[in-house]
Amino acid sequence: KANAMSRLPTPRPDIREVVFVGRSNVGKSSLVNMLCGRKALASTSSEPGHTRHFHFFRVNEGRGLVADPSQGEDSLIRGVPDFRIVDVPGLGFTIDEITDGKRDSWRSLLERYITVRDTLAVVV
Repeated sequence: KANAMSRLPTPRPDIREVVFVGRSNVGKSSLVNMLCGRKALASTSSEPGHTRHFHFFRVNEGRGLVADPSQGEDSLIRGVPDFRIVDVPGLGFTIDEITDGKRDSWRSLLERYITVRDTLAVVV
């Protein structure tokens, strides 16, 4: 998890990232869980503002290259893609316990992440 650019995982050019953005409490974390086939990978809550950091989930780790038996024992082919799903705090929802400064910090971090992150492949 990360709450500042300096705390984001180091980008790897071979691992693309997919980020889901939107308002608080619209189901971004639930979508992450559904896509990964897990009930509680990304923490969820009925209360808006539950996700307060960037969370990176590696998908298909170690399954990106597979042996190609038709080409011999040592040959590898590209299997399923290895990538990260990024769960981020929601934007635009007002919660008493989250200060305007914190909300602005999240928005600024998200804008910077989307602008400069070379490994970011998809924004949904």
